[in-house]
Amino acid sequence: MRAALTGLLLSLLITACTRKDSASEIVVREQRGDTLVLRIRGNGKWQGAARLSRASTFGDAEGSDTVTLGRILALATGPDGRIFATDGQRFAVRVFDHSLKPLALWGRAGSGPAELLNPDGGLAVLADGRVAVRDPGNARIQIFTPDGASAGEWRVVDASMRALDNFGTRGDTLLWRVVVSAEGPLYDWRYGLARIAPDGTVLDTLAIPIASGPRQSLVARRGNNIAELPLPFAANFMWAWHPSGGFATARGDNYAITWPQPPGLLRVEREIAAVAVSSAEAAQERAYITRGLQWLDPSWTWTGPPIPRMKPLLSRLFIGTDMSVWVVREGEAIDRNDPDFDSNDSFSVERRLKSRLSFDVFTANGEFLGSLALPEGMQLLPQPVFSTGEIIALELDGEGVPRIVRYNVETPAAR
Repeated sequence: MRAALTGLLLSLLITACTRKDSASEIVVREQRGDTLVLRIRGNGKWQGAARLSRASTFGDAEGSDTVTLGRILALATGPDGRIFATDGQRFAVRVFDHSLKPLALWGRAGSGPAELLNPDGGLAVLADGRVAVRDPGNARIQIFTPDGASAGEWRVVDASMRALDNFGTRGDTLLWRVVVSAEGPLYDWRYGLARIAPDGTVLDTLAIPIASGPRQSLVARRGNNIAELPLPFAANFMWAWHPSGGFATARGDNYAITWPQPPGLLRVEREIAAVAVSSAEAAQERAYITRGLQWLDPSWTWTGPPIPRMKPLLSRLFIGTDMSVWVVREGEAIDRNDPDFDSNDSFSVERRLKSRLSFDVFTANGEFLGSLALPEGMQLLPQPVFSTGEIIALELDGEGVPRIVRYNVETPAAR
């Protein structure tokens, strides 16, 4: 009798902790201290693979500066639907409506009000509609009014440091990656996020989470010069700022993503199979690393960790404007043209094996929506602007011509 009662109680406990959200998703909930763990099984709410369709584009292969793009460094969107892009070739901010119809070009090369000199990847729309552009060439953040006039400048930038990553935001506070400790070689430097108030005052610096364990990279040295390249297909630690007030984190060797959900944390787990690294991919990446490091040290030989036999479960982590969570998964390799091929560069290759990439998408509360494949040519740098309904991203065609594209997320139910 006691055994039967114990079994009944255990059955009720499992039932209470398990929720069947749809025909294709089962969620097991478990509270671990301040962390709510969701173990998800199934294909997600979309009930199949979604896809990205091109809703609108901007950028022609030839023509004047009004229809061709220069070097796009950063993308952002505003609450009114406008799309912003920092153009590092024009030293200006391009402004579009939601359909990517060009509206204005803000700024020009220079050091005066509303001018830019070598901007980098920092671009954000503040809560009051002002637009912040990081401009290390002038050692400042240039602030534009919602109409494109100068709204002043914030002298909080190190002119010697250019970066590709974008601003983070939380309400009306801007966050930017800065060097906290520059001791030792470059790969040992420590970074943090400086919190900047709406008037440009630096409030404090938040320590960026760091990975534990040995660094997965290959290093060559020659005199005082150091070159470092990441180990191909290494399962790395990754982080992204989450606007709810903390860091989302994950590791490539474990499908588990953690992000803030006040007053605690939310952790989402899935069980998926890793994809094998083909012998052709391993040989290609080994040759690429060897050529790159022998450029600095002709005697360099492979003495670091071997290329893994399996690809990481997760390779990139992004947060959407609606606080959705996007992780990149690597699939089997395909042979494709390299749009960066340069016949005058001995290190450049005309064709290259690259993994098929796909996104897994979660809502802010951890609901698994489903997966969708990245379209051919879609770039993850500059960082796209994500939401569960659309993505704004840079795309390169087969000839390397850049375009800004607004993709719609089409779910199986909507097709």
